[in-house]
Amino acid sequence: MAPTEAATSDVEMIVEGDEEMDLDYLPSNEDEASDSDSELDLEIEDHPTDSPTMASGSSLTTRLISVGLQSKFGPARLPMVLSYDDVINSNREDLWRNIQFLYGQNKTLFKLYSMQSARLAAAEAHCTLTSHQVSMLNEWLANKTQKKRQKLKKINARFVTHPELKEAFEAEEIERTEKEKVDAEKAAQKKAENDLRLSRIEEDIKTKVFDGSLSSYKRKDDLIIIAGALSLPRDRTMIELTARIKDFLAGNPECASQPRFVGLLGGKRASAVTASAASNLSQPQNFSTQPPHPNHKLYNPPTTMYQYLHPHTAFPSPQHHFTQH
Repeated sequence: MAPTEAATSDVEMIVEGDEEMDLDYLPSNEDEASDSDSELDLEIEDHPTDSPTMASGSSLTTRLISVGLQSKFGPARLPMVLSYDDVINSNREDLWRNIQFLYGQNKTLFKLYSMQSARLAAAEAHCTLTSHQVSMLNEWLANKTQKKRQKLKKINARFVTHPELKEAFEAEEIERTEKEKVDAEKAAQKKAENDLRLSRIEEDIKTKVFDGSLSSYKRKDDLIIIAGALSLPRDRTMIELTARIKDFLAGNPECASQPRFVGLLGGKRASAVTASAASNLSQPQNFSTQPPHPNHKLYNPPTTMYQYLHPHTAFPSPQHHFTQH
């Protein structure tokens, strides 16, 4: 038999033998193959599957594949493809060794591919759940933000009901109308009372004589009147108004000489002065003719308007005494 025919028959025998044998039995040394697979598994299991890197992509899986291939087959490279001449010229042992190498490499790649597929599916599921959670949080935040800027709007909606409920609906409608009418009357009455109160406060600010001490005024309106009479701000609480009035009276001692405010300082003398001031303000003054004082200089008012006098010339007040001719 020629050498070429012998080599061809050897290759055919190898192919026929591969078809008959089990693929799991291809590695000649099972212990060596299992040891290499276990070493690769240990290298992969050293890295936890729930690593934070897996949540952001498949960089860890790619690195593990590269490490596993390099540890078992050396640097990453394409498998060597034998030409027809190489196969013809190679002996049976070299060809069998090449088949074992390709089988082990294919088995490892399939295992790493399965692991990467599982991790990729887990990462996609995790990303999906995270995406739904982010959407829910964004919607919740938008509702919280819009709730502060929007106001409740009452919608006068009508419902289609059974005819038997018409009487109940009409009764409720009448009750609602009466309630709105009563509320409107109460609001108008409250507004009128408030206007009357404000007008009384403004009038008392101008004319009221305070005959009691500051501590005797317990109502806020009284404190507002006192503050208004002293030209102080009135939009304060009772405690602030009382403190402000006390500070003003302490810093302005000339208030003790004014009949309106001397009563706020307290004391019997103050009460007597305020009582006399109140009687003077309540009783009209008497402008009747009285005998002049001996040292009083008589004054004769002019009976005609001189040309050099201004129309708005100030004349003496009615308190002066006039004599009759």
